[in-house]
Amino acid sequence: MKLPAALRAWAYLARRIQAPGATRVAASLASRLLEPGRVYRSPDGLALRVDPGDVYQAAMVLGLYEVRQLGTMRRLLTPESTVIDVGGHLGLYALVAARQVGRGGAVHSFEPDPRLAARLREHVRLNRMDWVCVNELALAERTEPRARLYLADQLGWSSLVPGTATGATEIEVPQRSFDDYAREVSLDPSEISFIKIDVEGAELSVLQGMSATLRASRAAVMVEVSGPRLRTQGASPRAVVDLMAALGYYPRLAGVRQRRAVLAALSDSKDPGAHDVLFAKPPAAANPCRAHPGSDGTEPPAD
Repeated sequence: MKLPAALRAWAYLARRIQAPGATRVAASLASRLLEPGRVYRSPDGLALRVDPGDVYQAAMVLGLYEVRQLGTMRRLLTPESTVIDVGGHLGLYALVAARQVGRGGAVHSFEPDPRLAARLREHVRLNRMDWVCVNELALAERTEPRARLYLADQLGWSSLVPGTATGATEIEVPQRSFDDYAREVSLDPSEISFIKIDVEGAELSVLQGMSATLRASRAAVMVEVSGPRLRTQGASPRAVVDLMAALGYYPRLAGVRQRRAVLAALSDSKDPGAHDVLFAKPPAAANPCRAHPGSDGTEPPAD
């Protein structure tokens, strides 16, 4: 079903002007104009069934959700490659990636929250993208038959990290390291073009569990880094950046490339939020006798 004309017009305007608060105004309109339980087509043509009262879901169906991050992913994907989506939510990233890589590619999406995993599978079916593999399990540093997942009332905020959501319901879910999963499904790291990780504070554990894959891959990796949630575990954003540096990756944050600047932004104690950090490996040297790393204008993985 098409979005109501008034809502399509406002969503188009909101994308054009990119004014602060435009997304929330659009979401407020969506809560009044969209019918719960109905499937709507987003401006990109994706079929989504969303809760109109959820500001994040409304933004997804209006094409206003994480526009910059999704644009970055689109630019970095290569046709017929493999994409890893950790923290699949309703499947927006998985569906956008699946369209980019095409039927010759593959998307492996991981969502441990059973409420969201069911919706993700539904969206894969509605959009006829059977090259998206939905895994209802948590990724972490090691494989365990059962792990505690803390379900938040707000869909998308559930986490393996205790204390991240007040009054969260505790359930048990299967847990894998990504390296174990990759071996189980015979996934070739060299075929992965993009990895997205949004796991509400468990990002360091997820990355530790895919370190062997990352060493063997040149995939771009976009990680939502939450300083406050990492600090509750005795870790920090620096631990994430240092781990990625050891694996050959350097970070970028909203146009900032230098490692010290990224760390300063992530470590700001006055900033209560999370930041999406893009990690990439320097381009492979065409000439093995190149004078030193970074001489071609790229940045080495560490200072």
